[in-house]
Order: sequence, then C-alpha cells, then structure tokens
Amino acid sequence: MPVQCSFGDLWAEIGRVFGENRALTLLLLAVIGAGYTGLDLLSEHFSSVSGLIVSVFVQYAFLEKVLDVPAGEKRRFGSMLGMMLMSGIGIIVGLVLLIVPGLFLAARWIAAPAYVVAGGKRSRESLSASWEATRGCWLTVMLAYLVYLVPVAFALALLALLGMPFLSGMGPADPALWQSVFLNLWAAGIVVFNWLIVAAVYRLVEEQGHTVESVFA
Repeated sequence: MPVQCSFGDLWAEIGRVFGENRALTLLLLAVIGAGYTGLDLLSEHFSSVSGLIVSVFVQYAFLEKVLDVPAGEKRRFGSMLGMMLMSGIGIIVGLVLLIVPGLFLAARWIAAPAYVVAGGKRSRESLSASWEATRGCWLTVMLAYLVYLVPVAFALALLALLGMPFLSGMGPADPALWQSVFLNLWAAGIVVFNWLIVAAVYRLVEEQGHTVESVFA
C-alpha cells in the first residue's frame, strides 16, 4: 500500500526538521554560501568540484545528524556519489524534455540520499527504494518544487544573467563581490532547503510505512 502524504504534512515535517536542527541548518547555509563565494574569487573552475563535494560529503554529514544515524555506521560516500550522478543525469535529461519529466524524476528520487545514509543502501538500491516509497506522495513533492524551488532557482538564474546593479551601493568593495555573495547565499539556500525536503520525505514515508506494517502485522 503506497504511503500517502499531503502538502500540509510535508511542509509541517520540513518545519519540524528545520526546527530541530535550526543552528546546524543556518550554519551550513552561511558556510556553503561563503565557500562558494571564496571559490568564485579564486577561479570559476572550482565551482563544479565544490558543488560535488557539498552534494556528497556535506549532505551526507547533514543527513547523518538530522536522521539520527548511529555513530560508527559505515559511510557509503561512493554510493552517494554514484546515486547523485545517476539521478542527476536522469533529472537533467528530463528537464530538457519539457521540464515536467525532470520534476517527476526529482520527486520520485527525492529520498534516495537518505536511503544511502540512513538505510545503508547502494546507489541503485537507494533510487529504487525512493521510487517505491514515493509512489503515493510524488505529486506532493513535485508541488513543493513548483511552489518553492523552481521559482527561486529561476529568479536566481535571471539575476545572474541580468546582473544586479542595485548592489553597487552596498559598500566600498567591488560590486561584483556583493553580487557573488548574494547569488551564492541564494544558491546555498536552495541546496540546504532541498536537503530539508530529503529528510522530511524520508521521515514521513518511513514513519507511515512502519505504522502500516504494525497495523497489518
């Protein structure tokens, strides 16, 4: 029986995950934004590498803390990397194909990182586990993306394309620096918020799944 979760359930769980880990979330937001900005100042070639490090290692540590993974559990960084690459290729191809297929895949695979970290699954196993777990709530997750992540990401891309002359009066530093800080903090916010969705969806589907199992056991 597919686990169901309403739009309200998802946002309430996102709020609980954030509330329980507010200090860590805000710290990561600041550190990731500052790190991206510093790497921008060094070289644009570091951006893809830094993004990969954040997606694999920093997300892994965040999910370990948020999902209360016991200390000493084997860390599957290779599985996380493989899962990110496989899902990333599929989602990018889907986004190219009229956007909606990409959002659908993103929604169905949303919990895959959590299944690697908390479920101890390998790359393909985590994608399959997430696909199965979100059968009854993928539309809710897709709506969350449409309501928040897609508009914010679009605005970020538009600002980066057009530039932000209003930042030129913020201080004596180069306006390009302020623009970099602003854009990178915004980008970091998208990344960290997506991790909150990952954790929230995983907690919802696993909690309800265990409830259903206990009822029918």
